[in-house]
Amino acid sequence: MIISKPNFSLAKKHLFYLFLAALAVRLLFFLGYVSHETHYQQPDSMDYHNSALCLYYGAGMYRIDTHEPIFWRTPGYPFYLSFFYTLFPSKKFGFDHWSTAHFWALIVQILLCSLVPLLVAHLALILTYSPKIALISGWVVVFHIGFVLASMYLLTEGLAVLLFIMFLCSLYQAIRSEHFLTKTIIIAALTLGIYTWIRPMGQFVAIAVTGIWIMLGQGNWVTRFRKSLLFLTVFLLTIAPWYIRNHVLTGHWFFCPMSGPYLNSFCAPKILRTIRGIPLEQCIRILHRQATQRIQQAQRDAVKTGYVVSKEWECNAIAFPIIKEHPWLFLKDWTREVIKTTLDLYSYQLAALAAGTFKYDPLEEFLTEKLAACLYQQAMPWWMRIICYFEVLFSLILWIGIFGGIGWFMIMPFFHRHHIPIYIQQLHKLWWQTIPLIIAVLWMTGGFGYARLRLPVEALIIIMGLTWWIYATSYVSQQIK
Repeated sequence: MIISKPNFSLAKKHLFYLFLAALAVRLLFFLGYVSHETHYQQPDSMDYHNSALCLYYGAGMYRIDTHEPIFWRTPGYPFYLSFFYTLFPSKKFGFDHWSTAHFWALIVQILLCSLVPLLVAHLALILTYSPKIALISGWVVVFHIGFVLASMYLLTEGLAVLLFIMFLCSLYQAIRSEHFLTKTIIIAALTLGIYTWIRPMGQFVAIAVTGIWIMLGQGNWVTRFRKSLLFLTVFLLTIAPWYIRNHVLTGHWFFCPMSGPYLNSFCAPKILRTIRGIPLEQCIRILHRQATQRIQQAQRDAVKTGYVVSKEWECNAIAFPIIKEHPWLFLKDWTREVIKTTLDLYSYQLAALAAGTFKYDPLEEFLTEKLAACLYQQAMPWWMRIICYFEVLFSLILWIGIFGGIGWFMIMPFFHRHHIPIYIQQLHKLWWQTIPLIIAVLWMTGGFGYARLRLPVEALIIIMGLTWWIYATSYVSQQIK
């Protein structure tokens, strides 16, 4: 098993086969199905389209009609789309009129996302030093429905996960080394910073990584602190321009005010439903009306200050008092959504496509209903149903591996500290450096949980689950012999 770090890399032919297979699978799925009838348009796609139009027409991240600054979306993915809008322009604003630009933007996105299996294999090699685990992980990602679908939707996840895995590769090279790898730390910070311009949750990942680095990294306390300080400094410098822009405009420090609408639309209404016993839709309308009044008052006050009002930011003032007054109800609902993110099936997106409900999100979803839709309830083509069942089986195997590893590699060594082999000690460190990061990212998704929010750490889940299974089968075979 994993004993020491060998001097090797994966053969180029293996990497080429991974890329070729990933590209073939994604192009086949996209050209054969997703590109038809704008199946690539998901609930948030219109926001990115509108923001890209603003950039294309030279307005920057300002609405063309009202000239109000856009705060809800960061400019990373709209900037990518605007490049293709320039190449394939249209004279109309509607989403469907830009289908040629969307098509080529997604073709290039698929091409880039076909590198993800290679990066996952490289990440597995950094984590486990095992070419066997690396290759299996890479091939799993080639056919993994979550990674496949993310590569061909007009959403941020495809390009973002590419950057996030690049970040993980640099992060783990630095965090597991006792040496001060300055360039590697800077690359990790830069890639997470670029990721954050596309997916704002990167700023919370940076905080989690800093804590994990200080507590669980290699080297003494001073070295760990210096590493984390360099990482955090470079990261903050990378995203600082957008913080400064928003502060200059509004007088508030924020990168993306998404917390306001999320808390006011998903969290606070559920608390209100519990304490008042009224339907969720009515609770949402009540809080929306209060938020509207708050925004109108803020706009009147802004006449004196000269600041622009971020409507999304003002929603926090409505949601926070409710959450503060009922923290346990908030925690219960948040935890339920985190569990939904953790156990949700990526193939539920196929059920939504089959039902024709893929362009909008419901007010509330339940994990049991989503599983039922995938397995038997929602009518869908036979090949979709096979994918759903296959994902259920694979997820079961994977989570057995995760919980088996938590018991065997994280907990058990504490009780047998002086009687465990060196490779178990190495796995002990690896799991304690990785599982907290997985939990931290999953915990961030409690506003409204669904599988694609899990995608940034899906590669880590795959690698760690496979590590336990390969170790367990190797251990059993040795015992039989």
